[in-house]
Amino acid sequence: MPKKLINILFLISLFVTTHAYAVLDMQLTQGVRGAIPIAIVPFSGQADPQSPDNVSTVVNTDLQNSGRFATMNQGNMKQTPSAAADVDFSYWQKQNQSNLVVGSVQSVGGDRYRVTFQLLNAYANQSPAKNSSAPVWQNAVLLSNTFTVSANQLRSLAHHISDLIYEKLTGDKGIFSTRIAYVVAQPAAGGKGQYALEISDIDGYNAKPLLKSSQPIMSPSWSPNGQRLAYVSFEGGDPVVYVQDVSTGARQVVSKFPGLNSAPAWSPDGQKLALVLTRTGYPKIFVMNVATKQLTQVTEGNSIDTEPVWAANGMLYFTSNRGGNPQIYRVAATGGSVQRVTFEGKYNASPSLSPDGKMLAVLNGSNNQYSIAVQDVASGRYTVLTQSGNDQAPSMAPNGKMVLYATQSGGRGVLGMTSTDGKVKITLPAREGNVQEPAWGPFKN
Repeated sequence: MPKKLINILFLISLFVTTHAYAVLDMQLTQGVRGAIPIAIVPFSGQADPQSPDNVSTVVNTDLQNSGRFATMNQGNMKQTPSAAADVDFSYWQKQNQSNLVVGSVQSVGGDRYRVTFQLLNAYANQSPAKNSSAPVWQNAVLLSNTFTVSANQLRSLAHHISDLIYEKLTGDKGIFSTRIAYVVAQPAAGGKGQYALEISDIDGYNAKPLLKSSQPIMSPSWSPNGQRLAYVSFEGGDPVVYVQDVSTGARQVVSKFPGLNSAPAWSPDGQKLALVLTRTGYPKIFVMNVATKQLTQVTEGNSIDTEPVWAANGMLYFTSNRGGNPQIYRVAATGGSVQRVTFEGKYNASPSLSPDGKMLAVLNGSNNQYSIAVQDVASGRYTVLTQSGNDQAPSMAPNGKMVLYATQSGGRGVLGMTSTDGKVKITLPAREGNVQEPAWGPFKN
């Protein structure tokens, strides 16, 4: 069962801790029926398919774990061309592969590698036009590109190639190069634990601890450019909102008022933070200019208002009990009239908006069971996506097609992902401990 709303607001609930260096391990548990067949042919020049930097292996795993593709087992491939000119298209058609990816990785001296890839349609017209000198495979090429990178950039490049392929074949922008933030901790002798704020690639690699503490850490929130994280830390005994640079580790206190300082959320321009403060007695939404620290109170009254998130149009969506039970409301960031948004069921909390503002993810509660749901903002159409009963903290992907959330599996805290249509489901269990409080980062520039 997720934390009671009042405990969230006053930040006194206890967390089960996880290890600061826990590594997530993405596992597809449900994919789309009729997923797109694709063969990622092992790239020439990389002999070890188990290497974490093997480009074709990473691309194969990315696309398979997206749930939108059915990748061919690389061990079953009888042909392994590295360029379109070498492809026997009839062979791949017999393997029922609609698309294939071929490529190579070549050392160009020092620590630099040239990576070439081509995405091919196996069923494209292979007959050249009359009086044309073009090669017969030219019509099959959907994508073709060459990159030169250092050795430590090979895995990141592989994710970028996955993004390009995903967008070309689905029409949706790929999210394989994005990062996630989450809170982890590890139980220790004597009942005390160690908390950590981590960021990692969405497949769990390149995990990096930003902060370790013996006290809880909550509510990580990415800046729009992905360079900073805002979060709440109890390391000094009281809740304090910090902003930290994810590259340098430098951080600053931005909100340390008496009472509650919680739930930071960045504005779309990265210049403001929405916060929950108790300066007037009740938890209320405030907006702070990060540079000047100037505060503007947004909501008023004797209700509990919390968990603000920004829409691209400047509206703030938030959780409030002003109608009796927790529901999602919205208000202009400058204040004014408040509108109720959710009406399905008696409990809706923890809003997360898609970047285009069209889809709202929420935590839906019913009979002490908590699930992730989405609501179309314009039509109000409401869909429950998960059924474990122990789900929390939804966070929308930057392409608006997936939702990241915290859940339980085998008595441990893990992360889950689901598509906004409920057809794809993925788990990201940590190899040690429990994971919670996820936040999906923006697209990389």
